[in-house]
Formats: sequence, C-alpha cells, structure tokens
Amino acid sequence: MVKRIRLQHRDHAILRHIARYRMTTAETLHEMFFAGKGADAVTSTLRRLREADYVCSSDLAPPRRCYYRLTARATRAIGVAPSLSRPLGEQALPIRYAVLRHCSKSKRQFLTADEFCSEFSECVATGLPNEPYCLHDDGESPGLVFLLVDLGADVGRIVRKCRKALGERKRILGFRDLIEGKAFSVNVLTARDEKRVALQTALERDNSITDAVSVSVVNDFVGLI
Repeated sequence: MVKRIRLQHRDHAILRHIARYRMTTAETLHEMFFAGKGADAVTSTLRRLREADYVCSSDLAPPRRCYYRLTARATRAIGVAPSLSRPLGEQALPIRYAVLRHCSKSKRQFLTADEFCSEFSECVATGLPNEPYCLHDDGESPGLVFLLVDLGADVGRIVRKCRKALGERKRILGFRDLIEGKAFSVNVLTARDEKRVALQTALERDNSITDAVSVSVVNDFVGLI
C-alpha cells in the first residue's frame, strides 16, 4: 500500500537532484543533503520516499549496490518528463554514475540537455551531443566542460576521441569562441589512477589538445565497466 506523505523542501530538492542526473546513490545523498548527519538519516528518508512511491531502486553493481531513480508519480509531482522514471540502459548507467560522482565531488554544476541548449544556444549543432556538460568555476571565470567517460577503451582511442571532440566543436562558432578564450575543455573520467597517469602522459605528447583536456578518477567506478 502506498503511503501518503507531505513532501518537504528537502524531499523536493532530492527529487529534482535525481531528475537532473537520472539517478543517485545513498552515498551521494549523504554528501549533498545530510552533511553532519549519520547514514541512518539517508536510509530513513529513502525508505519514506520509497513507501510513498516517489523513488525506486535498481541494480547498480549486483548483488549489493543499487541506485535510486524517480517513479512516474515523482515525475508528475515535480513536473518533469515521464521518461525520467525509466531505468538506465547498460551503457547509460556507468556514464551517468561517473558524471554523478564526479560532479558531486568536484562541486561542478551539471547541465541538463535543456539547460545546455538554453544557456549555450550558440553551441547547439546537429550531430553534437547536448550532454554531458558541466560548468567549472575556477574562481576567475566559469568554463564549459564536456565530460568524456572512459568505458574501458585503450589510451590511444581515448586520445583520438578527445581530439575529435575538440575538432568538431572548433567548427561551431559558439564553441570556437569558448575554446579560443580558454573557456571550454574536455574532462576524461576514468576508473583507475594508473589509467589517468597513462592518459595524461599520452595527452602531453599532443600539443594541439593538451591544454584543453584533463583527466579525473571516479572512485568505485571499476565494477561498472
């Protein structure tokens, strides 16, 4: 039986957070919404939202890890597309997880596809993806970052993907202005530190892209690829 509850301010914030990333984890919620509180506070909130049919869980890395997503009822409650309640596919899941953990840890603002199209309309182009992008603020000037998730490809292939990502965007006036102003970059998200070192070494050999590409490690990502 579905329980009736009154959604509180934090409940709404959590649901919108899940809608933004298409998923979340208990660990991420603890870091973002329950600072200074124990894990029981997260468990209690998730149980309440599940019993009220606002969130449900799916396997992340069976058999012990799971992620949480919106239900159809939740999408109606916060006014977002019903499609956001669908479980993530086999390839989308590790990408979304890497983006979620990276942005929540680095305090970067992840942009939904709609936000990217609205805020960077001059960069929208046929054939180029409208996500995943985030905003990076280094304290001086904010920059747009394209997140390239490493799903296990070899180092050479990832470097070629970085070169292609920058090359394609240089042909778009909006992106070209950002690149020339050093306000656009590619951030590779990988699972292991040794892969990060290998990628950085390879990127340093390519003077055409080395200044516009960075590499970050996402913890607990190994089991998803």
